Amino acid sequence: MFIHFSYRQTVLRMLVVRDLLVESGVIGTGSVAGVLEGRHYNRGVRMHKVTMEALERIRWTAFGSWLEDQGLEIECCDILLQNVAAVRESLTSETCQALMNSQEFLKAFELYQQFISTPMGPLKEFWNSYIEMVGLLLRFIRATREGDWQLHLECVRELIPWMFAYDHVNYSRYLPVYYCQMMSLEKTHPDAAKHLAMGEFAVQRIMPHMEFPSCPWIKP
Repeated sequence: MFIHFSYRQTVLRMLVVRDLLVESGVIGTGSVAGVLEGRHYNRGVRMHKVTMEALERIRWTAFGSWLEDQGLEIECCDILLQNVAAVRESLTSETCQALMNSQEFLKAFELYQQFISTPMGPLKEFWNSYIEMVGLLLRFIRATREGDWQLHLECVRELIPWMFAYDHVNYSRYLPVYYCQMMSLEKTHPDAAKHLAMGEFAVQRIMPHMEFPSCPWIKP
């Protein structure tokens, strides 16, 4: 929809990490300016994925230190590691679902969420928000590529507070209106709501699983 590409560019401009990106080899010197300005979409998404993974690894290491300081430990850690190893050997929806439904994983995840919500200064809060925003961006992309209308609306709902937080006036003004209108479609335009629920808010251009919001391709 109309917010799709603009939101991606909004996230791409939120952090200026030029030197880090170039020196780490994630982005070339000649491309970094375009990525940070939102002109190179594929490279920009890759940059956010790599950066988020690096921060997640740092946060996970800090989580281990926090457990030691708090005198806590993950119960049945060996079983949890075995389940993770099973996912690595056979990455399927079944193995992932079995891991996420296991009691060992749920207990570890609860402790991890407790660590994330523990105040440890503004820098931790800043990077936590970055990880959360990138996760939201990836879900937003997934909703479009899979034609998942409900996931699209959920992501839009989560986007709204960020637009206010980063002082994006136009999106702060119109995104709530867009969300309310889309949520009311079943009453106001039931036929349109039916088609959108079937994934017809995106178009496929080249190959499977590469769908894009339909509005940018509609010519006046």
